[in-house]
Parts: sequence; structure tokens; C-alpha cells
Amino acid sequence: MKTTSIALAAILLAAAPTVDASERRSEWNNPKSQAVHFTNNCRRPVKLAMRYKDTQDRWVTGGWWYFAGNERSHLKRSSTGRRVATYNRVVYYYAETTGGKRSRWSGDNQKRLGNTVLNMKRKELRQSRDGTFTLSIKCD
Repeated sequence: MKTTSIALAAILLAAAPTVDASERRSEWNNPKSQAVHFTNNCRRPVKLAMRYKDTQDRWVTGGWWYFAGNERSHLKRSSTGRRVATYNRVVYYYAETTGGKRSRWSGDNQKRLGNTVLNMKRKELRQSRDGTFTLSIKCD
């Protein structure tokens, strides 16, 4: 009987899915998705493109979102009207002013939006008290 129990336990352990430490950490750090909020701390209007991991763990590049000077808002998907949500605080973004003196926020990570390649900046988003991820820019 004892031999049968040990053999059965060995079979069950061999069939169990394995999860490495990095996957466990990822699940522990990301209990639920959060909306992404954008703050334009510039007096001039800006347009924004952003690459983020959606709630299905796929990288998505979205844009253009347009914001008036000093506007704050949640990002919404144009196809559904629903808020952009992610588990991941790392995003890539590109923004530029659309009126007056030109300002641009860019980096060295090339990402495609439609037929355009944008030099996006990597950013680790801060999280507000309510859990919302916030991306903020300001003019020089």
C-alpha cells in the first residue's frame, strides 16, 4: 500500500505544471489591471503615441491621442471606447506639441505605429493611491 501511494504521488508530481520563480514574481506583482492616465503639464496641445502590454499580455501600440494644454485624462481605446489597462508599469511613448513652439518627447526605442516608425522613450509609470498608472510630461 505504501509503495502504491509513493508511486501515485510521483506520477502526480511529474504531471503537475511547473512555474519558475520569475513567473511567480510576475503574478504576485500584478494582482489586477489598472487604467493608464495621461497628464499634459504643458500649456500647448500635444499628441501622444504609446506602446504598452494589454491585459492579454500582448504589446500594443496605440495613438494618436490628442490633449489640450494642461489636460488630464484616462487613455481610451478608439476601437472600443474603453480605458487602456495594463498590468505592466513599463511603457514606451512618443509625444510632440501640435501648436506653437515645438517640443518633442522621444527616445531610442523604435516602434511602429501604422506606417510610421517612432523613436519612443521607455518609462516606468508611477502608480497613484487608487492604483492608476500615470504618464506625465511637461514643457521645458
